[in-house]
Amino acid sequence: MDAGQSQTSGQQLYDWIIKPYEQELAAAEIDLLLFCLGDGVKDLALPALSNDGTYLIETYAMARIPAFNLIETDYKPFKTGQLLAMGASQFQDPMIPTLPGTKKEIAALSISLGETSQSKWGVTRLEDQAFTQKQINRNLSKQSFSALHVSTHAQFQPGKAEASYIQLWDRKLKLNGLNAIDWDQSEADLIVLSACQTALGDMDAANGFAGLALKAGVPSAIGTLWSINDQSTTELMKAFYSELPESRTKAQALQSAQVAAIRGSSRSIAMKAPYYWAGFSLISAPW
Repeated sequence: MDAGQSQTSGQQLYDWIIKPYEQELAAAEIDLLLFCLGDGVKDLALPALSNDGTYLIETYAMARIPAFNLIETDYKPFKTGQLLAMGASQFQDPMIPTLPGTKKEIAALSISLGETSQSKWGVTRLEDQAFTQKQINRNLSKQSFSALHVSTHAQFQPGKAEASYIQLWDRKLKLNGLNAIDWDQSEADLIVLSACQTALGDMDAANGFAGLALKAGVPSAIGTLWSINDQSTTELMKAFYSELPESRTKAQALQSAQVAAIRGSSRSIAMKAPYYWAGFSLISAPW
């Protein structure tokens, strides 16, 4: 689909979904939208809906929710603290393609968030050979983390849960075996899965891997709808974590990072296209 077709489709979807409520939303000064979507539309790239050339994310922060009775409805500000950044750029099985972007992404997060005096984050890294179930659980049991960040190969295959996985250093962590990781031990408020297709879902596995936030008792998750460019992912994640301590909600922090991508300098004009930023979705509680 070219840019013209994308804009036309985005406008049509905006006219169907948002336009009937425009005046009501404006009158109530609404700045955050929660979408509870059914089959056939649950994987729409909602931030890319557009109205006269303005993307929906430029007006509203947003989150996808599985159901209103399955999210934390009481507002709780996010408390910045420790980030566990983990992933693999190479794997025990040499047949698995390398991911040089993962090493750059984790290094960039560590430098920008954990090694500056202005940062409100502390960063722990688990990379390559250390990115195993045993080492993840060991770190989750040692200390509390505010957020868990995972960058690796991932694939969601609609249908049986055993066909979907996140790739650890030494094995595939399948969708039906995610509880092998003690996600809730860290008491984290956020899981970020910056790998490809981690927010996709179907009737058997709503919201894909990012749905593990609900199962593990973590209030929120960020996942992706498609394979996104390494460089733009790194820049957007850096912006998101930098915005998080100053934002009222996680949804607002993600919105700020996506808007920054849209309105970037002329040098980053290629990253203004929805492909580079619209695939990131916040799932479950927006705060």
